[in-house]
Formats: sequence, structure tokens, C-alpha cells
Amino acid sequence: MDKSKVKATIIILVILVAGAVIAAIATGKTLSSKTGGSAAQTSQTPQESQTAAESAQPSAAESAQPTETPEPTPSETPEPSAAPAASKAPVTSRTVSGYGSFASNTGTPLNLVVDWSADAVSDSEIKVTFEMYLNCYTINATPKPGGASITVNGQTYTASTPALQSSSATPTSVKLCTKTVTMSLAQGESLELPVTASWAFGGKYSDVDLTTIDAAGTLSIQG
Repeated sequence: MDKSKVKATIIILVILVAGAVIAAIATGKTLSSKTGGSAAQTSQTPQESQTAAESAQPSAAESAQPTETPEPTPSETPEPSAAPAASKAPVTSRTVSGYGSFASNTGTPLNLVVDWSADAVSDSEIKVTFEMYLNCYTINATPKPGGASITVNGQTYTASTPALQSSSATPTSVKLCTKTVTMSLAQGESLELPVTASWAFGGKYSDVDLTTIDAAGTLSIQG
């Protein structure tokens, strides 16, 4: 083959290769333009994305504003109930006449003395107060729970007596106890009741054994 034909063949091959390259480049641009167009159509612009985000989320002002909680209705403070009126003792204008005294007789300088007096409690009741003493020179006694007693109108009432210690060269009076008894007595009525008193001495006085010292009398009361 002569040189002219070889050159012509080379030129044709170069032209073919160049055409193929140009065609391939052109084909690639076409595909990329089509792909870019569809992507542009399916994707949202930044402004559209921002608008969608703003519509989907509450504004900062709305989210920051707290929801008002209804205030509870204040409960009314209950008014203090009125304190019950203090019970008063029955008032009575009646007067009761009755007082007296009686004593024991032990045959020694030690004897029990009982002073009594009556007062009105109401129109139907009275109280009788008994004051019990010892008349003696010298006395030395221990405390006696329930050591003294008063029996009146069929009922016996007891009282405790304290420790007693006294020394005297002359007759003296030593307080034992006080006992108050309530009894029924209507206005205008009267009472005549026997009464006895006793104290458990449990010792010897002036060489006389005195287990108890007893005294008796009569209540005479006008209501």
C-alpha cells in the first residue's frame, strides 16, 4: 500500500474516533440535563422548605406564651361555731336553817368533834358540810386514807386524814378533814336525821385503847 492510502486511512480513523467522542459527550450532557430537570422538579427550593418548616412548627412567640391556668375559687372560711354557753349553777333565793355540833366521849382528853352547817343548792336540794376536828393535848398519828367517815340518811361517806403531830400543855383543836353531802329537801320541808362520825385512830391514849373514835348527833334542818 502506498503512503497516500495509509494517510487517508489514518485520517478517516481519527475522524471516526473524534465523532464517537463528540457523540458520547453530547449524549452525556443530554442525560445530565434531563436528570437535573427531574431533580429540580422533585426537590423543594430552600424558600419552600423554610416555609413548610415554619408552617409545621409553632412560632417562638406562640410556644413561649404559657397557657393560662384558671385560678381556683377560694374556699370560704367557715365561721367559728359559737362556744356553748357555760353551764351555770342553779340560782336559788331560798335560805336553809340548820347548823350544829356534836362530839365523842372517850373518857380521855382525845375526842372527835364534828361541826356541821346546811346551805341551799337549788329549790329541791341542800348541801350539808361536816368539819371534823380532834380535841386533844398531844397527838401523833399517821396518814389514814379513808380513815374518817360520816353516816347520814343511810349513806356512809369517807374522807382521808393527814399525818397529825401536835404537842400542847393545854387542850387544843386539830383539823382532821371536811366532807360535803348533798341531800334532797324541798322548800318549806324539814329534816330530822341521825348522823354518826368515826375516825380510825388505832392507838392508845391515856392508857385507853382507842381503835376508833365515834361521835353521834342529830341533823335538824328547816328548808
